Amino acid sequence: MTGKSPYSEGGLIMTKEQKAQIIAMREEGYGYTAIAQVLSMPKNTIKTFCNRNGLSGQRQQNGVLVLPDTKLCKNCGSPMITKSRTKPRKFCSDKCCREWFHKNRTPESNKGQHLCVCENCGSSFVVYGSVERKYCSRKCYFSHRYNKGGDSQ
Repeated sequence: MTGKSPYSEGGLIMTKEQKAQIIAMREEGYGYTAIAQVLSMPKNTIKTFCNRNGLSGQRQQNGVLVLPDTKLCKNCGSPMITKSRTKPRKFCSDKCCREWFHKNRTPESNKGQHLCVCENCGSSFVVYGSVERKYCSRKCYFSHRYNKGGDSQ
């Protein structure tokens, strides 16, 4: 040999064991540099192999490798594991879902809200949707309907 690496100039010599080890380490969250150091191979060789085999991910976030098919929580950004045949999730927990909607509440998202006045007690209340309600509660409805003119039965 003339001092060149056996991995340079398209002469990639990689055993099945090395390939399996790269795949396993990549799935565990190791980066290209760490894998290259463990296997004593050039970083770009590892990177090329991973790109060709669908193992390329985004940079590590908080020490966790994010592979392309991994979904991230819209609120906290943590990776989520999704099960097959289920609806894709947007949040990792109910807490993150509530926090995100609370932070991203806008006047435009309050479409369909109407302010109404109760015919019985005169208090104002908010109605969602296109239904126009007359009473703020069932108590006011029954009170207004069955106690007309002060007759109580």
